[in-house]
Amino acid sequence: MPDIIPSHKLLDVVREFIRLKYHSYRTEQSYLDWIRRYLLYQNGKHPREMCKAEIQAFLTH
Repeated sequence: MPDIIPSHKLLDVVREFIRLKYHSYRTEQSYLDWIRRYLLYQNGKHPREMCKAEIQAFLTH
């Protein structure tokens, strides 16, 4: 299965926000990992383009 590269811009924004909140490095990595999983599940679709049903589908998967 080819690796879909999610938007680095989105991940950079999340990373910066987490660091501003002084979360640990491990917490940052966990959050980013879950975001990557979500983006891969949605075939790289940007979260702004998704609806509630797509979020529910991921969470129940």
